[in-house]
Amino acid sequence: MLVSIHLFLRHDEFSNIKVNDIQRDLSIFKDDIIEALAIRVCGKTDKIWRTLILWRKDDVPEFCPIRHVLSYVHLAGIENGYLFPNL
Repeated sequence: MLVSIHLFLRHDEFSNIKVNDIQRDLSIFKDDIIEALAIRVCGKTDKIWRTLILWRKDDVPEFCPIRHVLSYVHLAGIENGYLFPNL
């Protein structure tokens, strides 16, 4: 939910994000820390894919979307396919 809130995504846009939609070349890394993740999304009325930036939030780590996404990906063992599969 944090990712969806920070990127202003609808449920269908959020649930269609795949691991390959994370663009490493546009993401921001600083001293082995991920400062921002670039994620490709296609909105409801968009004709083309858009790249949105998900920023790190250090002031309140409990609500940092990057920490939550990376923890989830690691614990769920997701390597490819949908980032948030429909169980």
